Amino acid sequence: MLDIIYLRVKSGNILTEKTTIAPYIPVNTAYVKAFFHYLIKDRKTLEAEGQFASILLITTPNFFRKNEHRLTLLNSYLENQQNSATKLLKEFCTFFSEQFMPDDFSWEKHPVLFGNIGNIISSTTIIEKPFPTLFHSINHSRYSKNESYYQLFTHFKALFQKISKRKNFSWLKNNRDQLSDTLAALLVPLYESFQTTNLTRIALIAESNYLLVQPLTKFIEELPFVELVAYRSAEFSSFDFLVATSSYLIPEDCHLPSFVFRFSADNDEQYIGLYQAIKAVHNKKIDDLI
Repeated sequence: MLDIIYLRVKSGNILTEKTTIAPYIPVNTAYVKAFFHYLIKDRKTLEAEGQFASILLITTPNFFRKNEHRLTLLNSYLENQQNSATKLLKEFCTFFSEQFMPDDFSWEKHPVLFGNIGNIISSTTIIEKPFPTLFHSINHSRYSKNESYYQLFTHFKALFQKISKRKNFSWLKNNRDQLSDTLAALLVPLYESFQTTNLTRIALIAESNYLLVQPLTKFIEELPFVELVAYRSAEFSSFDFLVATSSYLIPEDCHLPSFVFRFSADNDEQYIGLYQAIKAVHNKKIDDLI
């Protein structure tokens, strides 16, 4: 990696400024001086090149050991620094674990994935522009028609679109697709490991009013951890949760968890309540399987 910097410096393309956000790997000034002292005399240029060398160490998701020393550096950086990189990393990890993982999910159990997410988000935030790496050269097109990948990609893209409207995050608009693609490709195996047999099956019994029912159906179908199944009378083993638009529609002999969605009531409040009820059933199902 230093050889790449050496060739660039020797050709006269020298960095003169450091990035606004420092990488989580500290710059070893003595090492940089030992390698570049006969080429670079200016102190600021040495510091900038040293920092860039540290950035190159995190531009690719190249963690592969649980006891990787860089994880200690990353966790220390998250505890002691507050910048766009740490904010985005924390928000994304919280979003993924809450939206796609069971309640007992912990990043401590998946340190390699956590480190690679840290590399992806940190380097993207520091550079603020699409930056080709070896990871993007690898063909992960097998995910392109994968439903789980598409769910992750779509939700990540929506999250980054929302964040891009905040102060200091406008650069995300041009990085949203690549960042979403990279993270979705990285996390889809973990996501699928929880989804293969763990989808919560939901049956819907509603009055025959298409215009009223359509938004409710769409809401349920877009939840990444559920499957909307056809309701069959008395076949209660075919679903885990029942949604009805009237309490009178729920069979008396159905003792499964249920939710009554009343179109005359406050829809926003009801959607929140419905989500919480479904998530609780889903978490219990995951816990029972574990």
